[in-house]
Amino acid sequence: MPQIIDTQQMNSLRKKVLCSVFLIIFIDLLGFGMFIPIMPLIARSFQASDTQATLLSTWFSLATVLSVVFIGHLSDIYGRKKILVSTIVISAIAQILTGYSTSYLFLVFARILAGFASGNLSAAQACIADITERNNRAKYMVIIGLAFGGGFSIGPAIGTLVIFLCDTFSLFEGNYFKAIGIAAAAFNIINLVLLLKLQPETHPKYAKDQIKNLIEIIHINSSLENIKEEKTATLVQNLRHFSGNRAFVGVMVSVFLQIFAFAGVETLLPILLSDAYYFSESFIYKSYIFIGIISLLGNAFLARFLLKRLGEVYTLQIGQLSIIIGIILIPLVAPNPYVLFSGLTFLCIGTSTSNPSINALVSRLSPSTAQGFAFGCSQTVAAIARMIGPAFMGIAYETGFYISYLKGEKSLYISAFILLTGVIVSYEALRKIRVTYVFPKENKI
Repeated sequence: MPQIIDTQQMNSLRKKVLCSVFLIIFIDLLGFGMFIPIMPLIARSFQASDTQATLLSTWFSLATVLSVVFIGHLSDIYGRKKILVSTIVISAIAQILTGYSTSYLFLVFARILAGFASGNLSAAQACIADITERNNRAKYMVIIGLAFGGGFSIGPAIGTLVIFLCDTFSLFEGNYFKAIGIAAAAFNIINLVLLLKLQPETHPKYAKDQIKNLIEIIHINSSLENIKEEKTATLVQNLRHFSGNRAFVGVMVSVFLQIFAFAGVETLLPILLSDAYYFSESFIYKSYIFIGIISLLGNAFLARFLLKRLGEVYTLQIGQLSIIIGIILIPLVAPNPYVLFSGLTFLCIGTSTSNPSINALVSRLSPSTAQGFAFGCSQTVAAIARMIGPAFMGIAYETGFYISYLKGEKSLYISAFILLTGVIVSYEALRKIRVTYVFPKENKI
């Protein structure tokens, strides 16, 4: 039996772990956010076509597909902390290589390495699942979105500062890419130090002292078996379990269709802002700062409000409809830069509300001993969608699939149609989840 820990001690320990996880994800995404606004422009500097520029996201996602379930499963076997340390080291190397790329093929290699390291998100999500009760997990998963919003807002801001410093002090002979690569790698090193100092191990098998007691009490409160009696399933057993779980498969279908539609917009946005709105590199960075701030606010306030009152399923559907509106507005109002930000607002609100809903559903539909594997599956599905989506939309942007009206920025209408189709198709599956899996607090509509 676990030692007695009062409510105040439990909350204090949980807060410590959550703050640590937030900080790790946030700093990890700073470097990622610094590169997003200029990644297609780096590709163009090597005379790459627009399709090749968008394929960088495909290569990144392909590496994530190959690594994320594997990394999540490894975190179930060896513990969360060891896996996070290893992937952050790899991420730092990838950032340096990206900044110092000398050709398009070298850049592709750097993005593949970065994609492999990005599989660590499944381990971070598993850390949260380890120390939270199932009934309250949705509100804690919101911190993933907060970290994303913060990384995507402050990352581009730091990138803008790096460009300013390079221009002011004539650093790197105006080569912004190298400067940003070094800055991004520096943040990864800081992240590694903080991880080693602050992050406790949360895996039930390897956790120590009070953290272990906290995990055992949480599992008892969640009406689960004592974790000492549970055994980690093999990879094959997990695959059989989740492939036979119709509710889980339904959520994965919804994830795929959302990410497939959104990935094209995400990848094309820097090119579109340059071509259709005539934004400079500096203004593209400022646009991403706006995106990050709105996403941060959406995760901090709106997502929690909707999850508490409507539950995960309704919040997911509302978020996806908001994404559709945002995608339609971006090409519709071009080249008006002021109305553009209304479309970006809908886009950010949609992602900041739908993503925490997905994370909560994934966690609640999976056993406690396979949290890392479940989040790995979710990240794999998302990565496959990100792998196919940018390639598909890159071709659409360049050719319009031989329909002249759909070339350029109007190709985003295709993304909106795909996601709308996804909302309609997944409605019945999500309705069955809401009816079958009764979550008392969240489903009192």
